[in-house]
Amino acid sequence: MFIIFLISNFLISNKVKNTCLFHRLPLKAMFKNYFLLHLRRLWKMRAYAGINIGGMAVAVTGCFFLVGHILHEAQFDQYHEKADRIVRLNVGNLHTDRRSAVSSGAMAPAFADDYPEIENYVRFRQISSLVEKGERQFYEDGFYYTDSTVFEVFDFALREGDPNTALKQPFSIVLTAAAAEKYFGDGAAMGQSLEIDNRFTFQVTGILEEVPDNSHFRFDFLASVSSLRQHPDESVRYWSLNSWYSHYYHTYLLLRPVADVAALGHKIERIAEQYSNPEYFELYGREMGLYLQPLTDIHLQPVRGEMEAQGNAKDLYIFGAVALILLLIACFNYANLATALTLERHREIGVRKVLGAGTRQLSFSFFGESFLVSGLGFLVALALLQLAAPLWEQLTGYAFAFKLEMLPFALLTLLLLGFLGGAYPALVGRSFHPASIFKNDAGKIKGFSVNKGLVVFQFALSLGLIVATLVVSEQLRYMRNQPLGLDMEQVVVLPTRGNPTVTQRFASFERELKKSPDVTLSTISELVPGQQIFGFTCRFEGMEAGRDFSSVPVGYDFFATYSMTFAAGRTFSRNIPTDTLERAIINEALARELGWTDPQEAIGKRYDFANDGENIGEVIGVVKDAHFSSLRNDIRPLLFLMDDHFNRHISLRLRTADLPSTLATIERIWQQFFPDLPFEYFFADEHFGRQYTADQRLANILAYFVGIAILLACVGLFGLSAFTVRRRFREIGIRKVLGATTASIVQLLSADFLKLVLVAILIAIPVSYHFMNQWLQDFAFRITVPWWVFGLAGAALIGVAFLTVSLQSVNAAYANPVDSLRSE
Repeated sequence: MFIIFLISNFLISNKVKNTCLFHRLPLKAMFKNYFLLHLRRLWKMRAYAGINIGGMAVAVTGCFFLVGHILHEAQFDQYHEKADRIVRLNVGNLHTDRRSAVSSGAMAPAFADDYPEIENYVRFRQISSLVEKGERQFYEDGFYYTDSTVFEVFDFALREGDPNTALKQPFSIVLTAAAAEKYFGDGAAMGQSLEIDNRFTFQVTGILEEVPDNSHFRFDFLASVSSLRQHPDESVRYWSLNSWYSHYYHTYLLLRPVADVAALGHKIERIAEQYSNPEYFELYGREMGLYLQPLTDIHLQPVRGEMEAQGNAKDLYIFGAVALILLLIACFNYANLATALTLERHREIGVRKVLGAGTRQLSFSFFGESFLVSGLGFLVALALLQLAAPLWEQLTGYAFAFKLEMLPFALLTLLLLGFLGGAYPALVGRSFHPASIFKNDAGKIKGFSVNKGLVVFQFALSLGLIVATLVVSEQLRYMRNQPLGLDMEQVVVLPTRGNPTVTQRFASFERELKKSPDVTLSTISELVPGQQIFGFTCRFEGMEAGRDFSSVPVGYDFFATYSMTFAAGRTFSRNIPTDTLERAIINEALARELGWTDPQEAIGKRYDFANDGENIGEVIGVVKDAHFSSLRNDIRPLLFLMDDHFNRHISLRLRTADLPSTLATIERIWQQFFPDLPFEYFFADEHFGRQYTADQRLANILAYFVGIAILLACVGLFGLSAFTVRRRFREIGIRKVLGATTASIVQLLSADFLKLVLVAILIAIPVSYHFMNQWLQDFAFRITVPWWVFGLAGAALIGVAFLTVSLQSVNAAYANPVDSLRSE
């Protein structure tokens, strides 16, 4: 604490040398004297000190959590030593805003040979795989095939194994420590083997440390990409590695230190024609763009096809604003409460002035006390950080850690709280006239309107936070309850991960399932609502050239299983042999985009499903628009087609009250047909709702901090009400002598404060409306800011303010008037 006084003294007085400016005492003795004096005063006024220190601690704790979250999000992937030289190769349509994180496996090797700016590259292909060791058998979504250069480009640390050779050979695999323990227990994993997809045997050549939380993708297994060259499926063996237009890989380029990223980006953008087959370029290449995205931008600027859900830069601005609001409210709280305490010190200050104390000495005293309170608040905040860390981890999904980068923020916050908290009380204290020591006249202090202004500002900020929380929650509720145009309730999904055995035996499996009265409908498809949709290049009648359309390969009864209705035409039928790739179903959005305003116009229109002029089919149906993704986005034009090469999910519509029994029946039938595959399932509606996890997290965090802000604002109001009661102590006594009731006195004192709250509400309404309306613009389907959120927020603030002020007003009303009038 001596350091705090030393800093404040040097900043306030420029004449401190070896002795105090105003007392002929050694500097160390002066510090000790002030330190003990402030401690005694705080101990004497324990209630006020506790409120001040507690409020400061709560505000600082909240700020550290929020700033820590902002740093965590902003520093994604920066732990890699070469992060500033790593870029990702993205595919983008040059004529729209659509961008994709996946590119061709053939691109990086070609570019590395031709462009000296590229020092190295690494590709990742995620293939959910069945991993087996003895009786331990699990599907692993964190299974990636990658190049042996992965440890040269990225700083993924190996606990065991040689990073230079770990992935050099085909059928070599590196596991994280958690995955090694999962499959090998406490035994040694190095050199052991794992069975993958009941087809391959991989040898463990390395054990990885866990991937840090602030990585834009995480994995459990890294397998050598050269293994794919021996894959039995031609689509994997050839198309995923050699075709320029098969986009399955996330490709990262390590650039040389002197490389010009912008210049290289322009070269790559124009390169498609050089490497493409001329025929393919005419069919597909002209609409395809390529661009480079810095590694450290990926998390906050995600595009379609990310390996995992990413962050939102706008949310960080919200968290930053909330942190600033908490700090300001804490400063204003201290100013109001310290001003109230200053009234108790008017005789002391008057005596010190009579004895020759100057304004700098008085200011040093006030600022010293402010820094002491701030320092104690920081110490309490450190304890609160530890206590609240589990709750924060539950809210955000990661553990809070105090980072070195937060130290400057901590020091700046301490200085800010110390100066802002002490400035106004010092100004008020300096304004006391020495004559005030001879009479109880502390109430005549200049600048009382400043305290009122601080309270107005506090409650305006608090109302803005309440409105923000209500609007976020209401938008989230709207998205969850909005009719989607399809029904996912009581639909259970069995992931197949493209296993060809499941696709081949699906018809028999389906027939057995339908013997159960609890399974009413079933279908197989590439994806289910809520998952990322990729493209299929084709050309519809009336188009001069083909282009990429968002497409969903589906099986029979897909639309019935999800209760989707048709605007025109029909669904795919088992009884019509031509219902294959030669037939297409589109949604209303695609029909409108193609110029067919009446859905019936689309029926019978021709479409070239290979975009080569040889494979001609037709549109057989137009399904009504439905939300396949979050309501943040517009309903995308969709093409539904029959192609069993891409099937990855089985969807079952159930009709049952005994869900556990029905699931047990489904599992029994699954194991009957697929004894070598583990049984897994999820519910379609829950899976769809996971798209709103980030929005729900934002709403939850705001709700907690709104409570903190309101609590702190009420503390400030408590200080101002104490100030007012003290000023009007004689008046209250006279009113009681003249017959005023307790209720009338409470009403008299409360009315002034409620006016302040009403002013705060009037100021906050247009500002909060503007900012929340801007926030809602990110949602394609959104609410309008409802009027009732302002009424509810205002009523809540008025109610809380009234209760806070009433505590002081009732005490004053019940006080014995003799105490206030005995000296008159």
